[in-house]
Amino acid sequence: VGDGAGAVARGGDSVTAGGERGGDGLPPRSGGSGGSGWLDDLGRSGDEAGGLGDEAAAGGTADEGTGGGGEPNSGRADQPDARAVMQRHVDLANNDPRWFKDHYRSNGYRRSASAEVFGQRLPILVRDPADPTKWISKSDLPPAIQARYMDPNPHGNGVRKSVDSGVLKRLDEWATSRRDAIVADKAAEKSLTAAEKEYLKHRTAETEAAMDAAEAKHSPLHGTMLKQSELFGERVAEHHAVPERYPGAKRVDDGAFGNNRFDQIYEKPGGGYVVVEAKGSLKASTGERTSHLGNRVEQGTREYFETILKEMDKRSAKANDSVEAELASKLRKAFVRGKVDYVLIKADATQGGKYAGYEMEQFNIGKPRSH
Repeated sequence: VGDGAGAVARGGDSVTAGGERGGDGLPPRSGGSGGSGWLDDLGRSGDEAGGLGDEAAAGGTADEGTGGGGEPNSGRADQPDARAVMQRHVDLANNDPRWFKDHYRSNGYRRSASAEVFGQRLPILVRDPADPTKWISKSDLPPAIQARYMDPNPHGNGVRKSVDSGVLKRLDEWATSRRDAIVADKAAEKSLTAAEKEYLKHRTAETEAAMDAAEAKHSPLHGTMLKQSELFGERVAEHHAVPERYPGAKRVDDGAFGNNRFDQIYEKPGGGYVVVEAKGSLKASTGERTSHLGNRVEQGTREYFETILKEMDKRSAKANDSVEAELASKLRKAFVRGKVDYVLIKADATQGGKYAGYEMEQFNIGKPRSH
């Protein structure tokens, strides 16, 4: 579902110690959109979630330019000095734990998006891809190679009424679980925001302890929200979108969770494969990662696809897993023959926590590189 989830596993099924899923309570395969704007707004994570700091930016995203804490204000005449100040912020974040705690949450979000240090707003921080133990300014990440899509779209949208009643009942249950997790996360987020605001006004041992307690309560609930959203997207893909668009396709990946994987892989009855990236919201964006060539790439690009194949090679070699090694080899051969459909499936739900269909697009990953 995305590499950006960090330590959060890819979904919320019962996960065994070996990383494999428990049962869905459904058969392995099964033979009008209500709109989810309210839930999407509630369920956003990162800089889009709503709150006092980075999660409070107008329009749902934190500014990256003038005054937003990303790149130094482009309107300044002393641009080099502004960048030097930003680097001081980053250095303090990496070297002074107390300073970091006063100004940032543990995930790099600013406690206040408007606070200034050394006369300049603080940058949004992300982990350095080259050294994940260090922080860097989000604005210093190179732009990712963007995904391209097949035009016209060979797939389109799926609707609630086209689902078998037995499967629909479970999809509704999973949509409700997602909604409940989002509501709980937002309540904890609201309490954390209030505690941060009080700490920023009155830096005492008591307000610090209250802020720590609120953050400790929010963290697992936020993780649960991410898991439930991810799980919802994957189950919609498996039990509605793929059976509807690719009748008879058989799932052939091991269903394990974690980064460095495609969400789902299916073999088509007539040969070839369907590789799925699934999202639990229509507004969810594709993730980014560093590729095997050292570039920043978006999910759905050819380089991302090739990078995950290499991760499958490494993982299978380390675990002596001949099944995954063979699957990676088959995917490469199918890619060369133009027999891989790499698709993005986004699930939808209503405000009341009912399943509301999906949107499906196909990435255009072109031809494999010549070596």
